[in-house]
Amino acid sequence: MEVVRLTSPSHTPTELQFIGLSRNVEASISNHRKFVPELCISVKVGALGEPDRAVLTQAWKSWMDGSGKVPPGTESENTTWVWQPPTTDLRLTPIRHMHVPLEELIDRW
Repeated sequence: MEVVRLTSPSHTPTELQFIGLSRNVEASISNHRKFVPELCISVKVGALGEPDRAVLTQAWKSWMDGSGKVPPGTESENTTWVWQPPTTDLRLTPIRHMHVPLEELIDRW
């Protein structure tokens, strides 16, 4: 588990944008760079191994306290940094050995 800190250009050389926890830092950073590249200028990672929740919480709070303010991407209403994979369309196809037509099952439901 790692604590991730991402910064972007602003009026200051690098303005802190997001502090989060990740089990797969490579995938997290890759997604951030893919979906919000303009906000990803530098990354700082702190490796924590596999600690318990208290250690993770303390590490996250320490980084937050060190920043002096809540980064915009870490605010609860901000969804810029929380990437959700798109859902795939549900496709209904016949099932082998099914004796009731699929359309009839849908109508019953």
